[in-house]
Amino acid sequence: MSDFSDLIDSLDKGQVTKEIDELLEMVIDGVNTHGVNGEITVKLTVKKEGSRAIVIPDVKAKPPREPLGASLMYFDGEKLRRENPLQGHLDLREKKEPVVK
Repeated sequence: MSDFSDLIDSLDKGQVTKEIDELLEMVIDGVNTHGVNGEITVKLTVKKEGSRAIVIPDVKAKPPREPLGASLMYFDGEKLRRENPLQGHLDLREKKEPVVK
């Protein structure tokens, strides 16, 4: 058998084709939702064992997802912090009005 689609369909009693279909649907949905690229990788490892061939499938998907937001941080020695250590701290709490009797 040297036809790719026939080979894929015959692997693991059709389960590889089923998994590819499910992952493809997930990737297409993600691309449509997020507007960025997705990816499916099908890897076939073929080993020779005497007069037999062993085919080992591996299917992976990288569906697009909402990107995580970046945060600006400052080095403080070996740690990171949100505030710039070279600037002073401003106390921006609301000032309470004095109670007049």
